[in-house]
Amino acid sequence: MIGILDGWGLAAPLQSSVQVISTPNTGAVDSAPLAIILKHVNFPGATVVPPHDLQPAWQNFVGKPVALADLKTIARNAEAIYAGRGYPFVVVVPPAQTVVDGVVRLDVIEGQISDLTVLGQDASARRQATRIFQPLVGMRPLPAVAVERAYATARATPGLAVAGALRRGTKPGGMDLVVEAARDPWRVAAGVNNWAARPVGPWVATVQADYFGASSYGDQASIQASTSPDFKAQYGFQARYERRLNAYGTYADAVIIAAKAKPGGAVAELNLATNLIGARLEVGQNLVDDGVIAISLKAGLDINDQETLVFGSERLSREQLRTLSLGGEVTLQGENLKASASLEFRKGVDLLGASKAGDQDLSRASADPKAAMVRWKFEGEWRVASQVLAARFEGQDTGSSLTTPDQYVIGNQTIGRGYQPGSAFADSAVAVSLELRRPGVKLSRSIKAEPFIFVDAARLSNPRNDIERLFDRRDLSSIGGGLRFDVPGPARFELLYAHPSAPPLGLGEKKPAPTVLFSASVGLKALADNVLRRKTSGATR
Repeated sequence: MIGILDGWGLAAPLQSSVQVISTPNTGAVDSAPLAIILKHVNFPGATVVPPHDLQPAWQNFVGKPVALADLKTIARNAEAIYAGRGYPFVVVVPPAQTVVDGVVRLDVIEGQISDLTVLGQDASARRQATRIFQPLVGMRPLPAVAVERAYATARATPGLAVAGALRRGTKPGGMDLVVEAARDPWRVAAGVNNWAARPVGPWVATVQADYFGASSYGDQASIQASTSPDFKAQYGFQARYERRLNAYGTYADAVIIAAKAKPGGAVAELNLATNLIGARLEVGQNLVDDGVIAISLKAGLDINDQETLVFGSERLSREQLRTLSLGGEVTLQGENLKASASLEFRKGVDLLGASKAGDQDLSRASADPKAAMVRWKFEGEWRVASQVLAARFEGQDTGSSLTTPDQYVIGNQTIGRGYQPGSAFADSAVAVSLELRRPGVKLSRSIKAEPFIFVDAARLSNPRNDIERLFDRRDLSSIGGGLRFDVPGPARFELLYAHPSAPPLGLGEKKPAPTVLFSASVGLKALADNVLRRKTSGATR
């Protein structure tokens, strides 16, 4: 039996991540049965999906008379099979043809990026974007995972911002990817807060500068300096360099820290001083990043040399810790939900002159510098109507006595707002922080406020074989609330009231009094850019 079909085709080539197909509106002609009893369908042009795997697209029509609408349905079914395998940029069409013995041909047009156009004023940004997106050109059929990986690499490139669009190509299935690339090489910010422990604060000021380099896949160099107002109670310096190594999300990161604290108050007569020199080397790999879900793995080596002196020169304790770590992180970004979860295994090792168990100058005589521990953290935000519920859950677990730098510490800088940092500590801990927020409350045309209430809680515990433990288990919590302000510039301010529930150690000391905490941060370069932009705009007018 022989039948004749009129062809129909792709009126608009693939224009976005969602293919757009325009078919003739033939009305009753589409649904009118043809003089064809379907026996088989061939798919010329299919390269990555074998014919057997496309059979489910048409097997329900075998032995039945088919209309043009049925062939279009089969074509959509075949496209769905491609999309299910990660190839959404594919169109299947029934061309003009002669049908012999019920064998129909449906042409497969596997989409590809045939041209790449990169726009932008910054030459380094154009070069980085070209290096990231060029591998997509000629990839046929174009897999969604390759597009997602390219955009993930662009998002992870420090200082680079891209916006992309697909437009009509010059041949069937061909698309021109147009990318607008921009780069801001500098970011400078400053902040101040009263979160530090009173003997070394509580006020601390911080300045940080970031430079986003022009390497192929991006790099970032950062320096940070912090100090108490008198430049004596505490001060510190941190330098960091991170570099993306390829288009697949591999990176290397190095951090160096130097800090000194000289507490005053009740211990001032002891003339205590703590000196810290530390470093971290880390390599990581982003396994998945499609804009919704991201999964990464990392491995690192921490070096921590910490020394405490009494009466100016007498050594009270000294720890030289070397710790290997292996961890992973998963993040989720949805319309009303943001969440991240991380897990890290840490183990002290005997490298580069590391301290050993039993050393006389350890801060805790029973501590094991080679102890193993597991740390975890979960953070999430869930928006319901105009409210946001934020949760943070973290902790660590070990069966050993840890050195002081490795213990979990509650306080304003972790979980337990209202408690002085370091007022309670333990080898193992489980801590949770819950906040209910009301973002976007307009105070003026440009200033927005975010009122919130919170509850922090922590359970601290020590192993029974720790002869220096102050307690076996201790439960602490605090409640409070406050306001956050966002001011164009950009600047952000936070003011909160915290009410602790109990004495930190339970050894006869008083319960901490309620406290008011304040912090402020401002993007100095962004502020300067805004001022310059307004002046330029005013001069133009």
